[in-house]
Amino acid sequence: MLTTRRVEKRFSTTIVLTLALTFLMAASAFAQVDVTATGGTPAASYSTLKGAFDAINAGTHTGTIAIAISANTTETASAVLNASGGAASYTTLSIQPTGGAARTISGAIAGHLIDLNGADNVTIDGLNSGGNALNIENTTSGATSTTIRFIADATNNTITNCTIKGATTVATFGTIFFSTGTATGNTGNVISNNTITSSGANFATNAILSIGTDLTINNSGITITGNNISDYFNAAAVSVGINVSIASSAWTITNNKLFQTATRIFTASNTHSGIRIATGAGYTITGNVIGFANTSGTGTTNIVGNTVALTGTFPSSYTTAGTANATRFIGMNLAFTAGGAVSSIQNNTVAGIALYTSSGASTTNGVLCGINVTSGNANIGTTTGNTIGATSGTGSFYAATTTTGGTVVGIYATSINTVSIQNNTIGGVDAVGTTATLSGGFTGIDVAGAAGVFSINSNTIGNSTADNIRTGYTLSAGNLSNAGTLTSTTGATGAIVGIRSTATGTTLSINSNTFRGWAVSGTVTAMTGITSSGANSSSVTINSNALGTSGLGWIRYAFANSGTLTGISLTGSTSATSHSIQTNDFQGIVYSVAGSGLHKYITTTAGTAASDVMTISNNTFTNLNINTTGNVTFISRD
Repeated sequence: MLTTRRVEKRFSTTIVLTLALTFLMAASAFAQVDVTATGGTPAASYSTLKGAFDAINAGTHTGTIAIAISANTTETASAVLNASGGAASYTTLSIQPTGGAARTISGAIAGHLIDLNGADNVTIDGLNSGGNALNIENTTSGATSTTIRFIADATNNTITNCTIKGATTVATFGTIFFSTGTATGNTGNVISNNTITSSGANFATNAILSIGTDLTINNSGITITGNNISDYFNAAAVSVGINVSIASSAWTITNNKLFQTATRIFTASNTHSGIRIATGAGYTITGNVIGFANTSGTGTTNIVGNTVALTGTFPSSYTTAGTANATRFIGMNLAFTAGGAVSSIQNNTVAGIALYTSSGASTTNGVLCGINVTSGNANIGTTTGNTIGATSGTGSFYAATTTTGGTVVGIYATSINTVSIQNNTIGGVDAVGTTATLSGGFTGIDVAGAAGVFSINSNTIGNSTADNIRTGYTLSAGNLSNAGTLTSTTGATGAIVGIRSTATGTTLSINSNTFRGWAVSGTVTAMTGITSSGANSSSVTINSNALGTSGLGWIRYAFANSGTLTGISLTGSTSATSHSIQTNDFQGIVYSVAGSGLHKYITTTAGTAASDVMTISNNTFTNLNINTTGNVTFISRD
């Protein structure tokens, strides 16, 4: 009996220990979210972020609160954090992964995975150090789906070092969504150093979107910096990387990279953008890179407006297939509030982009545009120039059109205010047709608008490589290619323009710009260096521009051409004005094959009233291989 009792005792102890271990393991399995706080309940664990937020909203944890994500969570409903001040009472709240491994907060939520509902001073930090990382993903593409939403005056929050994935297809939502405010707007928030991308093969229409309440309750002072933003895409609707849509102002958008990792087939005609501003003023947009296929700046963002994928590899070697549509792309599409504070656009790169389209748009922002400003005060490159295309090489900014005349535009600006465009480089551009009877067009800088003041100075249109700005038709081994050689194009009327102004404001300066390395294969293509045709009521200065340099000439005609070449044209200005066309230098006009086009190097009809002053002096003409049967006029004042 004694032996039996000892066996039974050992057996009973084993059962108790096993049950205790089972309970401990079960408790550990459901402790993915660990909360510590300086007030209320000092520590507790929850199975979901929603559970932790619910406890904070109820006042269970107060003061300074830290949430550690120690294992993956699957959220089945929105994790909503309310503002402090009601039942919730906290000064700061931080969320970080822990345990030296990647953690994921995910859910298939027909709503908002993480919802900062008036919450302030929240930091979600994925760390990306010591093995710790944090993924936040909403896999649902429904009408109201977002991954992180800011609403009801959510202020001074930071999302940093995370991978954030979303799939919402609706134009009025985004993976990260700044929604409406109640009194002040969602202000002072920071989105930094994150990877913002698609949820698998499901793509978000907008990666970051802001739709505020009104002009007095707007989403202002928001910083978007150092993020890698990729694969924002909707085949049938407008898609945007950073979309500041309604009632927002004074954002800082710096050092982000926006790109597509694979060719995107757009089945409907829309205009897509990397960065879009539709409201507000006082923006700082600097150091961003729009284009390429990765963060390293290689490959291309491929935008194909077509019913099916093209045959071959676009854009390096391909042939046409299916039916093209009028898809267009603008790197930065900016409409600032008229009369508002100056917005600064500096040191950005829009490059590594290839577009296939049926559009023949040849005015304003054309079919492919680097920077497009449609209102407000703006400084574009005044401290550090922007790059559209490449500072060397060819084929970085490529558009192929199935309709003649589709134009690539470096910078377009129209405004009733003051716009300065300085120190920018536009190069490595191809604007081509898809057959030998088609050609694209090119405009380097184009400005317009009534009563505006424009300064277009010290820009370089054409990089250091020969034939780096090309129109016509390019082939490689018989296939269309952005790395191909120019082939004769007949009957195509796409034009090439360096700088054009139709602005009708007060003063206009177009000074110290450089044009070089242009080439055309069209047989009827018109070429213009600088043209001003607006009714400016004060002075126009077109001085010290280099139309070609000693190292690299201005233009090469690859085939016989009958189009007119115009160097500098000044027309349309009103009386009582003072105009100047001085110290411009023309170098390097080369005909590889004899042509028949007219040449007019300096021509003007402005300043003809008795009170006007027109000064044309000290312009030089060097190394002009004028192999044309057309008339050549050096200076004309009609």
